[in-house]
Amino acid sequence: MEPANKKWKGSYENSRQYNPKWKKEFSWLSKNSNGDAYCKYCHCSVAPKHTNIKQHKNSVKHKSKAPAYLQKKLEVISTPRVPKVSDDVKTAELQLAVAMACHCSISAIDHLGDIIVKHGAGSTLGNIKIHRTKCTILIKNVVSPS
Repeated sequence: MEPANKKWKGSYENSRQYNPKWKKEFSWLSKNSNGDAYCKYCHCSVAPKHTNIKQHKNSVKHKSKAPAYLQKKLEVISTPRVPKVSDDVKTAELQLAVAMACHCSISAIDHLGDIIVKHGAGSTLGNIKIHRTKCTILIKNVVSPS
């Protein structure tokens, strides 16, 4: 015959449910359809008990799957949407920056760049995007070191 505390413990264990507070501590955890905890990284159910979830977090399976899942998510989030700039446009911007450094005030590039873009439509000059900040950075970081 089983002791009374084992019967109580067994009924208590069977009635455990997912606790929404766990989501704060374990961001990869969600509730399964049957009330268990579900690991989004490993695609497996975990018994809804805090110690079991901690053990799963430290398991080899979870550690091997988590970085791959996070890496995919980060790639999707952090993929820059920067348009490609041709080498001709880069060369023209550098030449303008050098001309400004040698012959004019750098603040003049704001107006000069707009004029060049307006009248250079359809050519390489129509794609130039340079103002005083970019001009200063090009002079400091590209032209000056060389």
